Amino acid sequence: EYMYIANLFKFVNSINNSEFLIEELISTYPTTLVEASTNDCIWGIGLSESDENIENSSSWRGTNYLGEVLTKLRTDLMYNGFREKSDILLRLDKVNDDFKTKYRSFLIANSLL
Repeated sequence: EYMYIANLFKFVNSINNSEFLIEELISTYPTTLVEASTNDCIWGIGLSESDENIENSSSWRGTNYLGEVLTKLRTDLMYNGFREKSDILLRLDKVNDDFKTKYRSFLIANSLL
């Protein structure tokens, strides 16, 4: 959930680039998004982009959490219209208080609290 919110904020609130970033993300539909990194088996798939097994998810050594987050974000941007700061605020309302406490200064700095 935390990584989703961070990426949602990145795509929606990037100065002068948010529409470009959103369109780039949407243009990847319907592919499966992956973090092709040989040294990241948590956020990535544990394989390089040039690995012959990259298209075979059963051969991935990682969980691809970042790919899953970006795929969910892409779907939300395509179908749910998460394109405004107010959409992020609605999403933040559902996040637990521990997150809000830990990242309070970031949220305040970006007018999210």
